[in-house]
Amino acid sequence: MNIALLIAAGIIAGVSVKQRLDQRRRRSAARGWLASSGLVPVAAGPIGSGIDSIVLDRLEQIAGFEPVYARRLNQSGILTYGEMADLSPAALQSIVAPNGPFNLLVDDWQAQARRLAKVAEIL
Repeated sequence: MNIALLIAAGIIAGVSVKQRLDQRRRRSAARGWLASSGLVPVAAGPIGSGIDSIVLDRLEQIAGFEPVYARRLNQSGILTYGEMADLSPAALQSIVAPNGPFNLLVDDWQAQARRLAKVAEIL
C-alpha cells in the first residue's frame, strides 16, 4: 500500500513539475514574440496571447523614463516593474542607453519601479 502511495505521489509531482516547465517555455516564447515584434504595452494588465497570459507594466509611467527606454527593456525581455527593479543599475543603463555613458537617474527609476511593483502585487 505504501509503495502505491509513493508511486502516485511521484507521478503527481512529476506532472506538476512538467506543467511549470511548460508554462515557463510558453512564457519565454511569448516574450520572444513580443520582443521580435517591437511591441510596447499600452495598458497594464493581462493580455491573452493564446499561448499564455503575460502581465505587462507600463514602464513609461515611471517619472523621467522615456517610451524608447521602455521599448528597449521590453525588447530585452523586461516586461514588469519587478523585473526592472531586479536589474543591476549598470545592466539597466546598458539596456536603455547602449550607445554611451549618460548620467541617467537609474537609481531613482528603480526605486519607483519597486514601489509600483508592490502596488501591482496588491491589485
